[in-house]
Amino acid sequence: VRTSDFIASYCIPIASLQQGYRHIPLNDLNGDQYPFTTLFIYSSLSG
Repeated sequence: VRTSDFIASYCIPIASLQQGYRHIPLNDLNGDQYPFTTLFIYSSLSG
């Protein structure tokens, strides 16, 4: 990823991700959280 293409990031272990609707915080290049910014996701296990 080039710096000019970077928007945000967040790392979470898959085992820690709970099922359902979640707000994932977004971080800048320095690892600081963007204020009032999250990614709203739905996760579920199937198998």
